[in-house]
Amino acid sequence: MAHTYLISGLLEHRSQIAGEVDYYRHKAREASDLLASIDRTLNSLGYEADEGSKKPVRTAGLFRRGELRRLLLGALREAPEGLTVEEMAAMVCRERGWETDDARWMAALRSKIGKSLDKAKGAGLVSCMEREGCWYWFVAGQASLLQP
Repeated sequence: MAHTYLISGLLEHRSQIAGEVDYYRHKAREASDLLASIDRTLNSLGYEADEGSKKPVRTAGLFRRGELRRLLLGALREAPEGLTVEEMAAMVCRERGWETDDARWMAALRSKIGKSLDKAKGAGLVSCMEREGCWYWFVAGQASLLQP
């Protein structure tokens, strides 16, 4: 074989990765067992939660680097009257084809959008203004055009 060094190196690397997969499967089983134990303890103390509250809401990894900011800035450019975080969350869900009926999911998405807007505000890209009891976000400079 002409590529014996390459093949042996890849086999060794494959072996290491397989070992890591087994390790993390074991760790996941341990964590799952611990969660089940905590749930049993909570149940024995009389606490009963609905199934939805047991599921974690994960928003990490939903967007590529800078993708959420680009989506939000694009939406704000098209809406000179400004948008609320709630409106932006609904727009993101429409764009991605995501459901909006899960309150915990929407709260987590609104939080993620708010953090992205805060970072963009720190960079001078957006601004916000309170109007009619709601906070509206604008592309920087547009908010001053709407004030009387």
